[in-house]
Order: sequence, then C-alpha cells, then structure tokens
Amino acid sequence: MSEILKKQKGNQPVVKSAFLMSAGTFVSRILGLFRDMTIGAFFSRTETDAFFVAFRIPNFFRRFLGEGALSISFIPIFIQCLSGSPEEEAEQRARNFMNSVYTILLIGVSILTVLGIVFMGPMLSTLFADTPFAEVEGKLQMAVVMARLLFLYLFLVILYAYFMGVANALGRFFFPALAPAFLNISIIAFSFLPKDIMSFPPLLLCWGVLVGGVIQVILTTVLLYQLNFLPRLRFSVSGNDLKLMWSRFLPGIFGVGGFAVIGLLNLYFSGLLEEGTHTYIYYGDRLLELPRSLIAISMGTALLPHLSHFAARGQTEQMLKSAADQRDILLFLTLPCVLAFYFLGLPIVEVLFKRGRFDALTAENTALVLKIYSVLLISSSLSRVLATCFYAVKNTWYPAVCSCLYVLFHWIFTPYMMRAFDLEGLIGATVISNVFFMCLLMGAYPFFVGDLHLFRTFKRFFFSLPLLGILAVYLYFSFEFLTGLADKAASVFALIFVIISSIVLYFFIGSLLRLPQAVECMSLIKKKMRSKRESMI
Repeated sequence: MSEILKKQKGNQPVVKSAFLMSAGTFVSRILGLFRDMTIGAFFSRTETDAFFVAFRIPNFFRRFLGEGALSISFIPIFIQCLSGSPEEEAEQRARNFMNSVYTILLIGVSILTVLGIVFMGPMLSTLFADTPFAEVEGKLQMAVVMARLLFLYLFLVILYAYFMGVANALGRFFFPALAPAFLNISIIAFSFLPKDIMSFPPLLLCWGVLVGGVIQVILTTVLLYQLNFLPRLRFSVSGNDLKLMWSRFLPGIFGVGGFAVIGLLNLYFSGLLEEGTHTYIYYGDRLLELPRSLIAISMGTALLPHLSHFAARGQTEQMLKSAADQRDILLFLTLPCVLAFYFLGLPIVEVLFKRGRFDALTAENTALVLKIYSVLLISSSLSRVLATCFYAVKNTWYPAVCSCLYVLFHWIFTPYMMRAFDLEGLIGATVISNVFFMCLLMGAYPFFVGDLHLFRTFKRFFFSLPLLGILAVYLYFSFEFLTGLADKAASVFALIFVIISSIVLYFFIGSLLRLPQAVECMSLIKKKMRSKRESMI
C-alpha cells in the first residue's frame, strides 16, 4: 500500500487539517482582496456590474456541482473504499471509483459548457427583462459577451474542484487551497495590461480568469501525479460504489445547491435596484468570504473526511464529540469577525477599495451591506458544519429538503423586505433566510445524526460573553481614538494596528479565562511554531 494511504489511515486531527487549508486559503484570499481593489479602481460600475453578473454564472454551477454535490457524495464513498480490506484490493477499488467518476464528470461538464455558451443570451435576457439592469445602454450585451467567455472557466473550475476533493480525501489540504491564489494573480496581471489592446477592455478580466483557471488545474494535476492518484479516463467500478454515489449526488444537488440558487435569486433581485447594487453586494460578500473561507469552509472541508472516517468505522460517539468540538471552535473564531465587520465596516472598505472609480458612495453602500451581512457569517458557518455532519453519516436527503425550503422562503420573503427597505431589505432577507435554514438543520440533528451537545455550546458561549464585550468596546473606541490623533493618511496604519491588536487581545484574554476553544487554538499555534523551529535547526 502506498505511503500516502498509510498516512491517511492515521486520520490527522481536523483542526490541524483545517489549519493547513486555512493557511493556503489565507494567501489566496489576500491576493483576492488585491484583485478586487484593482477591479474596483480600474473599471466603472457599469463594467463591474456586468463582470460580476457574468462571473456569478459559472460560479453558480461550480458551487452547485464541483464544490457541492460532487464533493459530499464522492469523498465519503472514496474514503470508504480506501478503508476496506485487504489493502491492495481497497486501493484498486478506490482507483476504479475515482476514474469512473472522473470520466462521467468530463463528459457531463463538457456538454453543460457548450449548452451554457449557446443559451447564455436568452438566459440573461430572461433573467433581467424589464429591470433597471437592462435599461442601462449596452450593459446586458456586455454581460452576455463576458458570460459566454467565462463559461469556459466552468469546465476548468469543476475539474479543479474534483482534483481538490481527491487530494483532501488523501489528506492534502494546503496546496489545493493555495491554487486559487494563481487565479487572483492572473486577473490582477491582466487588469494592469493597457486597455487599448482590446476594443472591449472588460474582456481583459475574462481572459485573466481563464488563464488562472488553467493554472489551477495544472497545479492540482501535478500534485495528484506526485501522489500517484491522478484520475484517468476509464470506466470500471467494482460493486455498487458508483450507483451509491448517484443515489446521494441527486439529493446532494438540492442539499448544497440552495446557497447557489440563493445567489442566483439575489442576482435577479439586485437587478431590480439601482445601478451599482451588484457591485456593492459583490464587494461585501468578498470581504465576508475571507473569514468564512479561512474558518468555516476550511473547517467544513477538512471535517468531512475526518467525520467520514469515524462513520466508516462505526465510531458514532467520537464523531459526535469531534463535530461538537469543531462547532464550538468555529463559533469562537467567527464571533470576533462579526464584531470587527460591524464596528469597522466603513474603515475597512475605505482603506481597501476607495480609490480610482471606487468612490465614496460605493464605499458607503458596500459598508452597509457588510454590516448587515456580518450576521450571515455566523449562520452560514454553522450551517456548513451542521450539513457536513449529515453528509458524513450519508444522509443527503434531509439537507436537500431543508435547502428547498430555504430557497422557497427566500423567494417569497425577499420582495416584501425589498419593498420596505430596498438594498437593506435584500441583504436582511438573505440573512434571515439563512438563519431559517440553520434552524431546520439544528432541529433535526438529534434525530438523524445524534446528540448536538447544545448545552455545552451555550455554556461555552456564555463564558465567552465577557471576552466579546471587551472586544466590542475596544473596537468601538480604538479606531476613532487613533485616527483622531493623526491625519487621514494614518487611517491605514490605525486600522492595521487595531485589527492585529484586537486579535492578540482576544486570544490573550481568552487564554487567561481558560476558555477551552482559546486553549486549543493557542496549543495548535504553539505546536506549529515549535515544529517550524525544529525543522530549521
């Protein structure tokens, strides 16, 4: 049996796996901020609205398929194949299953890509018919041209997502999470090219996306080749593995597709509001994506293989305890991010994006979106971990039901909120709908998964309240105090100081209070620093 499989059998702790994935994701997200700063400064609101609409279409299918239903249906079965015996037969069974899924995936995504390119015009025309978005001269046509080109990216990103799923199942998290950094580098590079080299300058962004997508696929291909687990175009499955995956894939589409459908609905709802709304929401969502990716998505991705190993071995109690531990750590790490976005929303947006064509009005509206969206960080993060637990025990149908109810609730509820509160109503409805989805998952968790350990979570949250109170007061007063001592140019350094010092303060006081979540996080950081020093000796 290969060394990589032996290491994977050891099942490294989920916090360590999430930490490794977060490290790779952190680099990618920081570059993503530079990418968004560049786009906001160099292109007009009409151009950015059209680009973000066009970019959301392939990302909709990516979340729907590549990082959603495919991952949750493929990874648990792939790990179950690897965990079988004898070892040689288990490895061959896993390879057969991996190759078969890969073959079907390539055929299906190729067909979907061609259909998307052909029907993109009618689809966007129908979506934005009789809306303010279509009334802006040339805006809809611009979005159609860019969306057709970007739909080629769908093929690349789903292929990358599948390769990343295989690598995660084999215990490799850092490098697959780092690969999207090259997508951001590519977009930044193309944004700086002279605009006169193309008659239609926004297409530079699309070419940057495509080149970055190719680099992502190449990097993950090299990784799987080194692991000797690069999928091949073959169709050979032993037993009912493929049949079992399809039985989970179909409800899984509905289970994880709710978030993607909500994004598509918000694309339509945003078109009913003023010029620039798509841009405001995109930038607010991108800022929210930084902690969500580093914490919730990294932990959820690392948690699925981890819990699947427990489930495959019948260790239910260990699985439930591990899930509860990670949920508590997730809440501990997410709450200070919510406070930071709420109290420092406008300074963060102004420091990062307010330059060039990203004016004061755009900054104010983006900050407004971010403040309301900050609550979404809690519910969406917890929903991600809760849903992962259902998938680990091979229950994909209940999250699918919850997801359908989630979409239906949002579709009915949002127009009422928008009529009353415009942009704030759209964002508020998105938050409330996601809380509704989270409550549906929590309500059925004890029946389908097991003990939620909710009392312990509330107890830990209660003991964290003094720490959160101190942090809120510090964030509220510190930035205004520091900027009051110097001119406006010092706001960048003041913001950096406040953010770094608040992180140190949060973990320092949390350790003094002996909060279990703080102790575990600090212990992991110390271990990583110790191992780093030892490797340098």
